[in-house]
Amino acid sequence: MIWKGLGVLAGAAGVVMLGVVGLSWAVVHVVPDFGEGFAEADSHPDGSVDFVPSGIGGQLRVSGDREATMELGEGFIEGPGFVLAGSNGKLFFESGPLSVATVYVEDLAFFPEPEDCELSPGQINEDLGLAAAHLECPQLNDIRDNGSISVEGYIALPADMVIERDLPDLGGTVTVGDETWEIAEAYLLIGPEFNFGGEPEPVRLDMWTSDYESGLNFEMNRETESLMLSSVYSAGGESEPAPGSCSISTEFLVQVNPTDTIERLDFDCEAVDVTGAGTVTITGNVVFHKSTVGESDH
Repeated sequence: MIWKGLGVLAGAAGVVMLGVVGLSWAVVHVVPDFGEGFAEADSHPDGSVDFVPSGIGGQLRVSGDREATMELGEGFIEGPGFVLAGSNGKLFFESGPLSVATVYVEDLAFFPEPEDCELSPGQINEDLGLAAAHLECPQLNDIRDNGSISVEGYIALPADMVIERDLPDLGGTVTVGDETWEIAEAYLLIGPEFNFGGEPEPVRLDMWTSDYESGLNFEMNRETESLMLSSVYSAGGESEPAPGSCSISTEFLVQVNPTDTIERLDFDCEAVDVTGAGTVTITGNVVFHKSTVGESDH
């Protein structure tokens, strides 16, 4: 399956919830650090992007009625888009396909059309979920006719905004006694440690069949990141297995962006009491989406 842009978090009903919540992921405060090879890439007259980024950010040259260098060392999601910001400027990006929606440089504001700026994807940092790109906007006009500028340089953004990749399909198969469940959705959302009332916020991996009539719930220990089967939902109702009844392992598959990964869960549970089915064995292999959501000051 090919996922692109912030739509990586969208899907059927359960994953839509994850997409909406997941867009508030932590503000990334960084000193612009694009990685080895940035200086060489920046000097290429053809605008080629041959460096691997090691941090979100941007370095752009501004010419025309303003002469400046934009050092964009802060990145965060805002609404349906992504923002790169610095002391003297800010860029708003839209995804699917990636485009520049707004440019602020000092006291000037620009709202380019998609064709006004060219974005050339570069290399990807698979470990961090980042991708480089060359950005060029030859002529932007301030909306109040206060000036015109050109913008050119390099940026590093969450990889799923910039490039398309073949990513594993979510879901898998779970066997509950004599029944086989085809899991259509599987997601794990790691939010703030405490809720608004100051109570510990549990972390759960939820997986469901397409009709939402059957599913499993695993609870994660924040300190050890270990998982424990906590609930089984079936036609007979909800069951709560005894702790320690399962052998569980996870495998990392791919870093989608700095806060999202795709992983696989393998589990084998013996002698689980399931309402309506009796004491059964539960086994499964399920690919799930893991998203880490932090506090945001925007």
